[in-house]
Amino acid sequence: MAGSRPAGKVVGMGTRIALTTADGSKGSLTSEGATVADAGPAGAVLRMLAAVIKGDEAGWKREMVPSKVAQGTPTPPGKDVTVTFGPVANDGGDMAVVPTEILSDGQRQPVAFVTVRDGAAWKVDMDRTLERMMAPMMEAMTEGMQAMGDALGTAMQGVGDALAGALGGAPAGKKAKSGKPAAAKRRGTR
Repeated sequence: MAGSRPAGKVVGMGTRIALTTADGSKGSLTSEGATVADAGPAGAVLRMLAAVIKGDEAGWKREMVPSKVAQGTPTPPGKDVTVTFGPVANDGGDMAVVPTEILSDGQRQPVAFVTVRDGAAWKVDMDRTLERMMAPMMEAMTEGMQAMGDALGTAMQGVGDALAGALGGAPAGKKAKSGKPAAAKRRGTR
């Protein structure tokens, strides 16, 4: 497997790997804080990203846990990509979170990749990574929907009360001045 890893040269504080992208053009992956030779979680992330940029399906599949959610071919983040690795969070178990910041086409994207131990190797778990990325958004959406529902309920109560007042009835839950429900008053029944 070591022979299939792209060679890199040290540039500044990182390592730059020259790549031929999936469309045949020249590209590069600059890594700050990890190398492709790293057998740990950060190395698995870097090798997976290099394979995605190259369009090397066998390479990225080798570095990932088979996915139930992330199907198809991953889209490369760009042709010239810089990945800055933060400190890996590992409690000594079989799972570690690899915080990264990916810079591509002038855009910065923080991604915390979840990796799991698979025998002696570390692999990227994209299902857990996507779940981790989506959880705050889903929570915010749920809270937003709840707030919208509450506001809509209040607004509808106001509309109902206004209609009842306009038609000579009482607001919802209250009796009309005659002491009878508003519908009975409108029908003329006593």
